[in-house]
Amino acid sequence: MGVIGLAGAAVGLVIGLARGGLAQRLVGLQVRGLALLVAGAGMEVAAHLAVGHGWAVVRWTPLLNAGAFGLYVVTAAVNLSLPGVPWLAVGAGLNLGVLVANGGKMPIVPWPWIHLRPELLAMLRKGLDPLHSLAGPGTRLAWFADYLVIPGIPSPIFSPGDLLIAIGAFLLLERGVRGVGLPG
Repeated sequence: MGVIGLAGAAVGLVIGLARGGLAQRLVGLQVRGLALLVAGAGMEVAAHLAVGHGWAVVRWTPLLNAGAFGLYVVTAAVNLSLPGVPWLAVGAGLNLGVLVANGGKMPIVPWPWIHLRPELLAMLRKGLDPLHSLAGPGTRLAWFADYLVIPGIPSPIFSPGDLLIAIGAFLLLERGVRGVGLPG
C-alpha cells in the first residue's frame, strides 16, 4: 500500500473522528477476505524487508510485490460495497497491471529523482533495486509508473494507482468511523 496509502488512511481516520465519528464503528465494516489482505500486506512487507536487509530471497521480491497487489485486488473485489473500496480496487489493479507488465518491478520515471533523491536514481541506473526499475522506452504501461511527486515525505514519488489507493483508504476510514455508506 505504501506511504501514500497509509497517509490517506490516517488522514481519513483523523477527519472522520473530528467530524464526530467513532473508532468502534470500524468493527462494523465487515471486511471480507481479511486474511487475504493481511497476507498481501505480509508479502509486501517481506519484499521490502528482504531488500532492506539484503536477504537471500531478494530474487523473489518482484513476485512477492506483484503477489501482494494481486491479493489486494481480490480483497477489494469482494468488498466493493464498502465506501472507498472501488477506488482501492482500481488503484491496486493499476499497480498490479504495471508490475506484471514489467516483470514484477515498478518502473520509476527518472526526472523527479534527479533533484529529490539522486542517490536512489544512481542505484536504479545500476539496476540494484529489486522492486523498481528505471522507466525508459521499453517500459510497459508507463502512465501508471511512479512519477507523481510530493517533496518532503519519506517516499516522495508514487504512482497514479498509489494515489487512488490513498483516496480509497481515506474514504473507507473517514466514512467508516462515521458510519456513512456502510452496507446494511
